[in-house]
Amino acid sequence: MYSLISAIRVRIALVKQALQEPDVLGREKVFIAGIHWNNEKILRDVWVPVVIQLASQIGPNNVFVSVQESGSWDDSKGALRFLDEQLAVLGVPKKIILDNTTHLDEISQAPGPGWLATPTGQIEMRRIPYLAKLRNLVLQPLLDMKDRDIHFDKILFLNDVAFNVKDVRTLLSTRGGEYAAACSLDFSKPPEFYDTFALRDSEGHEKLMQTWPYFRSRESRRALMYGESVPVESCWNGLEPSGADEPSGDECFAILRKPAVEISSYFR
Repeated sequence: MYSLISAIRVRIALVKQALQEPDVLGREKVFIAGIHWNNEKILRDVWVPVVIQLASQIGPNNVFVSVQESGSWDDSKGALRFLDEQLAVLGVPKKIILDNTTHLDEISQAPGPGWLATPTGQIEMRRIPYLAKLRNLVLQPLLDMKDRDIHFDKILFLNDVAFNVKDVRTLLSTRGGEYAAACSLDFSKPPEFYDTFALRDSEGHEKLMQTWPYFRSRESRRALMYGESVPVESCWNGLEPSGADEPSGDECFAILRKPAVEISSYFR
């Protein structure tokens, strides 16, 4: 009986969600960021076309696109060159870095900060400091513009996932735009979600399970069931808008404390 009631409640919440229209784009200045490696297919099929649509709808005066790619052995660079060309046609300011440095080049360097001794006795590069370095690189234009008194309302990280313009509009509209960060949930093989590294529920717990209801915290689970934005202590998933104050002191930009870090229940 409990499961049936829960299913009905969730269904009602989903119907209500479908009737809601998210805010239009262009009311805020948005800094779009992305980091890519060997993502040619999703870049050509989804990512590049949707980013072009987003930039067009937000407007060239209210958007900046910053992308970093390095060491891909597919034609990710070609896909991003096309993005560069199309953004130029739209008059959208951007910085797209295409780097030939490979993972082999990175791990062939002399060990330094961000390396550690593994149980095998080898000295290896830690993944998070490496990704944080790329994150800082893609965010550098934001800091450069801040020095010139050019400011943004939101940073929007778009990772290597499939999404559309309405997804982004919905996520940006979470809590009326009032949040430290808002995340989607990623699904590679539904109904299991992945990218759980940084996700912590409202009580700081890791995931309860990779399928419904995902969270251990009663507060987080209740919000999910009622189709509300889900309060969490931290998140970093496929789409992630946040306030545009630059992060500092974190190895992983995903770790953002309250107030108002949310998972959108729209993304399932």
